[in-house]
Order: sequence, then structure tokens, then C-alpha cells
Amino acid sequence: MIDKKLLSTNMKYSRYATITGTDFQIKSFLEQIGSLVDDIVDRVCARMMMAPDPMLFNICLRGSSADVQDMFKGFYGKDCDYIAFTSATRNTSYFSVADASRRVFAHEVTHIILNKMCPK
Repeated sequence: MIDKKLLSTNMKYSRYATITGTDFQIKSFLEQIGSLVDDIVDRVCARMMMAPDPMLFNICLRGSSADVQDMFKGFYGKDCDYIAFTSATRNTSYFSVADASRRVFAHEVTHIILNKMCPK
């Protein structure tokens, strides 16, 4: 069962990412996520043959896609049907835990890498 308390707003469980969330976080869950983050980031960087230095970014885990969509609307004033999105200006990827997958995460990591390697 997942504890409904927010443990902290700055949790570092990954070499690459600070992971934050809403009302569903527990330490062991975040430790597992951190290890998965490192593995996927390494694989995406290798596949893209790009390794930004530093490769540091933030991950914000939200409970549902509706939470992610509300954040997007709050930032950009537009409706969307996203389950995840990346904000280049905030150096943060936002994910719906209910809809999370390795594929979605790898897609968002690609955005992070491209934002770092090819800034506007």
C-alpha cells in the first residue's frame, strides 16, 4: 500500500533526476524509480549518441493524467490530453503515475536531451 504523505519536495534517488510528487510517494518506491531512471537515461543517451553535461533534470510524478493535464493548462493556458509532458524552461518532466511506462519516460527523456543539446 502506498503512503499518502508527501515526503519531501526535493528527493534525489537518481544520478540524473530529482524526483518529486504528490500524495502517493514512499521512499522505497522512489528508490526503485531512481534506479529505473538512471537505466533509461543511460540507454536513451547511448541510442541518441548524445550525452549532455550535466544531464540533470527534475521529474514530477502526478497521480493521474488529469493531474498532468491540469498542470499543463496552468503553465500554458491550453487544454491537452497528455499523460506526460516536459517543460524546457522548468527543466522538468511531468508524468501520470497511473499511465507511466518505460516508453513514455524514454520519450520525455528524449525531449530533455534535445532541450539541453539544442537550446533555443
